[in-house]
Amino acid sequence: MRHDDVKKILLEDLATRLEYDKLRPRYEAIALLLKARKEQHITQEELAQRMGTQKSNISRFENGSCNPSLDFLARVAHGLGKELHIELRPSIPNAKTIAAIKEADLITNDPSAKKYADFSEILTEIEDEI
Repeated sequence: MRHDDVKKILLEDLATRLEYDKLRPRYEAIALLLKARKEQHITQEELAQRMGTQKSNISRFENGSCNPSLDFLARVAHGLGKELHIELRPSIPNAKTIAAIKEADLITNDPSAKKYADFSEILTEIEDEI
């Protein structure tokens, strides 16, 4: 079974999807920096040399087994000839998460999901786009 197939199955579970959404920024950072490294056809070892660190630090970052500091991310970006930019956006679940929340009726019936009540007005607008 392929990684994408396993991911799809796992994300059908609402609790798993919500946790995944919390980690999305980390996965996005890893994917962007990994893509940049591969586009430049450089190895983890070469990137590590450019950064003045060990290859194992690059490996741990790329496989998601560490929680990188902002400084580390900036150093990776610099090592790739890039600049790190951070953007703050409204926290809105993606369309599949919204659909799962609505299906589970969490917004109205589950007190532990109170934090999603703020999305109730947004849901109607977004559902039109789904």
